Amino acid sequence: MTYSENIDDSGTYIVVVKRELNRIRHRLERALVRGDKNTLDYIAKDIILLEIEALNKGVLDDVKNELLELKRIYVRAYIVSRITSFNVERVSWGLKTVGKRRTTHRT
Repeated sequence: MTYSENIDDSGTYIVVVKRELNRIRHRLERALVRGDKNTLDYIAKDIILLEIEALNKGVLDDVKNELLELKRIYVRAYIVSRITSFNVERVSWGLKTVGKRRTTHRT
């Protein structure tokens, strides 16, 4: 994925980067609700590529705060996805919490 196609000056490129940041933010918010780890892997790759392209074009300082916000949202979404998958795994293993100790389901 290349963000630098048909871009002449850094002013125009900032607009393109901010548009891409908004697109990634929207995808992150949807993934946060769903707890979808596969989507999060692609989003992480997009964030890294966008940061590299912004650095190469010299506009990283202009969008640094937005990138940090996206990374914070990504970390929250990743934690939610891990908690969700852990709870699903616990149910599939047949574990439940009784008081302060874990026991297996007895059928």
